[in-house]
Amino acid sequence: MEGTAPESSRLKRVLAGPLLRVGALATLLSASANVVVLAGASSLFGPVVIPPDEMVTTGQVMGASTVGAVGAAVVFAAICRFTRRTIAVFWGLAGVGLLTRLGRKG
Repeated sequence: MEGTAPESSRLKRVLAGPLLRVGALATLLSASANVVVLAGASSLFGPVVIPPDEMVTTGQVMGASTVGAVGAAVVFAAICRFTRRTIAVFWGLAGVGLLTRLGRKG
């Protein structure tokens, strides 16, 4: 006789299709919003410059946004695979990551 757990106690499997669609949408929205912010900052304050005196380009912003969004989707998929409180754990990890990043100098 096989031991079976009730459906509510089993960990849910991550559905690849919906996660890919949501991840792609998050990537597109993130890159678009960050490009709009760059354009607004450039028009208000002039070229955005980072050390050592390099201008920030649209490609750099889109690339960084894409890497971040894809990384978040991968982390979310891993959390879905191993925990029941997926969203709460994801928000917690995102908050810790943000605080860690803001706490760094340079």
